[in-house]
Amino acid sequence: MARWLLVGLYVVSIVSFTTAHSSGAGYMGELLRKWFPHLSGSQIQALVFWMRKAGHVAAYAVLTVLIVYASRGTPRLRKYALGLGVVGAVLVAVVDEYLQTGLDHRTGAVSDVVIDCVGIGLALVIMAVIGARRGSPNGRDSFAENESR
Repeated sequence: MARWLLVGLYVVSIVSFTTAHSSGAGYMGELLRKWFPHLSGSQIQALVFWMRKAGHVAAYAVLTVLIVYASRGTPRLRKYALGLGVVGAVLVAVVDEYLQTGLDHRTGAVSDVVIDCVGIGLALVIMAVIGARRGSPNGRDSFAENESR
């Protein structure tokens, strides 16, 4: 239950950040201009772009890991954990981008959902590599399995 509470809190934090004025590219650009006055306007724009896209990748990679972790800790969901991680994270990405279409300081974009999917894929690759390094079959989380017994 605590794992799912963590997932819920993380999703709420994503939505809260989305709706905050400070989440807009303009606000980030203003901050970066203050912090790095020697950078040109185009350099600031590029920095904002890449920082925001890296944020999307990281946020949805973390969300995917949290959903997979919570699913693996739930006996009825354990065998669907990876699929639930992907579907859950994609669903949050789509809803988040849709919510942005109604905000003055944000714009919803299909390209951001695609970038979120890069983060989801990255999480799956990282979990597979960690699972393989542990030597566990199918990259299963032995901690979650032992904890639920």
